[in-house]
Amino acid sequence: MEPPIERYEPAAGIRLYRFGVRAFPGLETMVHLILAPGFAVLVDTGSGFGDSNDDLQAGLGLIASRFGEPSRVEDLTHILVSHGHIDHFGGLSHLRERCTAHVVLHELDLPVVTRYAERLEITAGRLEAFLKRAGASQATRTGLLEMYRITKGLIRGAAVDTVVEGGQGEIGPLRLTHYPGHCPGLMTVRVGGILLTSDLVLPRTSPHQSPEELAPYTGLDHYLASLRRLRREPPPRLALGGHEEPMLDLHARIDEIEQLHARRLAEVLEFLKEEHTLSEISFELFGPVQGYHVLLALEEAGAHTEFLLQRGYVGGVNASALGESTCGAARYRRLPTRGWSGLPPSPEL
Repeated sequence: MEPPIERYEPAAGIRLYRFGVRAFPGLETMVHLILAPGFAVLVDTGSGFGDSNDDLQAGLGLIASRFGEPSRVEDLTHILVSHGHIDHFGGLSHLRERCTAHVVLHELDLPVVTRYAERLEITAGRLEAFLKRAGASQATRTGLLEMYRITKGLIRGAAVDTVVEGGQGEIGPLRLTHYPGHCPGLMTVRVGGILLTSDLVLPRTSPHQSPEELAPYTGLDHYLASLRRLRREPPPRLALGGHEEPMLDLHARIDEIEQLHARRLAEVLEFLKEEHTLSEISFELFGPVQGYHVLLALEEAGAHTEFLLQRGYVGGVNASALGESTCGAARYRRLPTRGWSGLPPSPEL
């Protein structure tokens, strides 16, 4: 079955094509091809896992056959990695073997893509310490770390040609802007009246959050500051995320995501009237979950608790367990010194 292809004209002489690839079971990632005079820019590559590479090449070939475009892999002039998560860059090594396209990435995600095996081990070590502090059982920790290593170990790193430094970059008519939080080096792409939001803003899903203790420039603080900075930009005619359907009202969706996090923070504070571990906070927020979702739920709970801890709304009951070398679970409780009046302003980056 041929994948559905979306076609847009964001500005005169520029065409934008969008289609989905199967990144992992149950997860479709949207890739974007932008064609302008002298430029054929692929934004994201899928995961490289399972059918993802086949889906990617099939979609590019279908654009060529159906619309008569120079869109096959060998026609690409640039490959832009929007951020360093596997479902967006895992197919890069496959493409690098088949074309000479110029690969572009933000500097904060450079180690993930170019020194992948090294970063995998560093992150696994941080994750093991985090799970121990979260109060996860030995069996849970072992299972999650095995799952993490197996899943991540299926992907290879790849070389990068151009590194975007600081907050802005460009590829011909594409304007790139750095928004950390969901991932250290996440960049949006503005071309004409369309904004590719990657995983900064999605239409139905609230983008996953993890605590900054696992990776610098992540964390709810960075993420909310990025959302507020994006809201100050002129709203696009249309926003296209890294997953799911197009968004007609980006600012309204930003408001919804902020409100969700405000509710979640209030839930954590209410729950922490009594002391609890992150595992218990995770269960309170998300209930019983299975498989990799256990890790995602723990990271979300960690991100929200970290945000409150940074601002003095909660404290560690057994502070000695908050260090990286802890042998026991950290416990948290709401502090009486500050009253909660809603989502506090995030500092500007």
